Amino acid sequence: METPTAELKVTRLQEVQQYERLFSLLQAQAVYGRDARRLITKAMDGL
Repeated sequence: METPTAELKVTRLQEVQQYERLFSLLQAQAVYGRDARRLITKAMDGL
């Protein structure tokens, strides 16, 4: 797996499961299309 600063090799089952849970949480929060554009515009307006 790559991170912004390095590459990690995750082989222990517990670590893999932890990343799977994290990915699922992030995936559930993801927005696309118009919702994504609205979120980005809102963030830009706050600058």
